[in-house]
Amino acid sequence: MKNIILISIATIKGGIRDKTLFGLSLLALFLLFFIPLLASFSMRQVAVVACDFSLSSASFISLILTLFIGQNLITKDIDRRSIYTVISLPIKRGEYIIGKFLGLLTLILFSVTILSALGGLSVCIAGVLSPQEINQTISWGNYFLASLFIFLKLAIIAAILFLFSSLATSAFLPLSLAIAFYMIAESVEEVRIFIESASPNIKPNLAIQYLAKLAYYIFPNFEAFDLKPAAIYSLPIDTGHLVYLAAYSLFYMVIAMAIAAIIFERREFL
Repeated sequence: MKNIILISIATIKGGIRDKTLFGLSLLALFLLFFIPLLASFSMRQVAVVACDFSLSSASFISLILTLFIGQNLITKDIDRRSIYTVISLPIKRGEYIIGKFLGLLTLILFSVTILSALGGLSVCIAGVLSPQEINQTISWGNYFLASLFIFLKLAIIAAILFLFSSLATSAFLPLSLAIAFYMIAESVEEVRIFIESASPNIKPNLAIQYLAKLAYYIFPNFEAFDLKPAAIYSLPIDTGHLVYLAAYSLFYMVIAMAIAAIIFERREFL
């Protein structure tokens, strides 16, 4: 456990020094002032626009951080041959990859927390411009719950990125596959609904239907993690649904990282 913690700390320090994190921080500060300005163009839906754009920005910026920092955590060590130094130490490869993953999760959590806090501040600034809108609609409890489930969604992507990185020899392939995974997970629910509700004349052939059904059970449904409507309109959230999503995301991460650790343990470095 000590080795995992040390690797996690080193990963966090490396992520803080990364220029990607610095650039995203500047973008976050820019959004702090841009969101109220954008929301002011909506005369009757200032709260809706400010909250929606705030959570969407936190999700998108943190996704960029996850992909562009996560893709280099393993492949960069392999490219620079520093992986030989690591595997020569009394550190198990599984500890190495889990430590890297936990370090990335810490960076993601930090990013989502800061962006959500700045986004909430920007919503409050927009509330000064239109206080009657903000007070009537925004549920701050649901707002931070939505931020938490943005983090869980990104944690799944990080685990998948590590899984692909344990197989690949370059940074481009894990990044491409992780982006494809994200796009499928975001649209799998819409595809399922379309196939089930389509008339017989426009339904795809059986092979595509079975493939879509298989994808629905293999890939996570990221649409279920989107709690923005509940935050914007103060809608009640089923506690059982939240517990299920949290357990599901943890299960998905554990399975993905277990497979990644097994592959990395057996990998040959030439």
